[in-house]
Amino acid sequence: DSPRPTISLKDYAYNELRYKVLTITNPTEAERLMKHAQELVNLKWKNYEELATKKASDFVPLA
Repeated sequence: DSPRPTISLKDYAYNELRYKVLTITNPTEAERLMKHAQELVNLKWKNYEELATKKASDFVPLA
């Protein structure tokens, strides 16, 4: 129902000070964490898109 995000997590998150501070205090760790977080976002969207192709009856438990 919602479209895929049009901006990266990095662009979105670094607009907030609480996330941007880590880029100042520990840039290497900030990059590592952001890369991992983006991979998780991509995986979740892939799962959502796959679920959207299924019929509702695919989710009914077998009696």
